[in-house]
Amino acid sequence: MRPEPSAGNSKPVWCFGAVHLDTIVHADVELQQDTSTPARFHESLGGVATNVAVGLAKLGVCTELHGAVGQDDAAARIMSRLQETSVVPHLIERTKEATGRYCAFHQPDGQMAMACVEGRILETAPSTLFENAVRCAQDQTDMIWFADANLPVPVLQGIASAKQDRFLALDAVSVTKAGRLEAVLPACDLLFINRAEAAALLEGTRPTTSQDTVTALQHMGAGSVILTAGADGLYWAVERSTPQHLPALEVSAKDVTGAGDALIAGTLAALSRELGLETAIQYGRAAATRTLTSNGATAAKYSWDDLSQSL
Repeated sequence: MRPEPSAGNSKPVWCFGAVHLDTIVHADVELQQDTSTPARFHESLGGVATNVAVGLAKLGVCTELHGAVGQDDAAARIMSRLQETSVVPHLIERTKEATGRYCAFHQPDGQMAMACVEGRILETAPSTLFENAVRCAQDQTDMIWFADANLPVPVLQGIASAKQDRFLALDAVSVTKAGRLEAVLPACDLLFINRAEAAALLEGTRPTTSQDTVTALQHMGAGSVILTAGADGLYWAVERSTPQHLPALEVSAKDVTGAGDALIAGTLAALSRELGLETAIQYGRAAATRTLTSNGATAAKYSWDDLSQSL
């Protein structure tokens, strides 16, 4: 039975991007090369867009997930797990490709030592992948769209060109994929990115501070920017305003997987309720903190009321 979200006055959010089946490995002792290590294995939903969608649904936002899966056991397990959430999935079946998979190996302290991803299902996707979806939304402009850089450039460009007056948020995903966003930054209302990804996206330019990095990204076309900096917290700016710093909360991390995605979900959930970015980031940080203390990207249990009471 799919639970009904309590959306209140929030705008709907559509998430476009990766839909993975995650395997998260937590080592009992420090991981070493050339030998086996006692560990605990955990399987869950994954992929940036999926993690964000599940987080938004927990926070009472009507959420659709647009992605692609293969015709295999992993796809069936993903659909089964999505049925346990209030996310509405619109997953295109690409029968010749394997469903996306992600495997991460974590040290006993929760820090990620290595991760691998099977993402060819999106890497080879046609530019028209979401053409029907965006066409169906032509008359629905009072909504938020979110897309991750797991999508190839032509697909991202298709989303950007169809956004009209909608709010479009983007996530850089990784150092290797951040450069894909350059072509669509002028359409981006809010960019989520970390320091390493920003360095890759900015290429030749070398800002000396995090504040300068935020400003440089805005000069490339991004509207508002949230730059995450690990233990240093995050830096953010609205449009052309002076970048601000928000310190990280002290927390004993069990698993870093999905913390950035929870930040996105919490922030977008607040923006969907017409709260300002400064307040929205507080919700995002609270959701990320809950995720850091849980095992798996979508395992954390929280609600809109929970986060509101923690601020």
